[in-house]
Amino acid sequence: MAGLLTDEHRAWIGREEAPIHVEVSRRDIDALHTYGYNDEQVLETVLMVGLAKFANFVAFGLGTAPDFDASKVVLRGAETAGANAG
Repeated sequence: MAGLLTDEHRAWIGREEAPIHVEVSRRDIDALHTYGYNDEQVLETVLMVGLAKFANFVAFGLGTAPDFDASKVVLRGAETAGANAG
């Protein structure tokens, strides 16, 4: 899975402004097939990510407040992963 991110994508992680245009190639889909995902699951994932991204753009444009502090979820996930590793 690590091969799906390019150096250019990694450079944008953690920045406020990220590139909007991302392409999914046949090679990316084939890589997901090696992990057991079928075409329908890949399509559903791409569509759900697109829908979530659209909803975020609309919410940001309307100036709505977040429902929760997402940074706490990320930190909690990192702590859990660290506890499971040791």
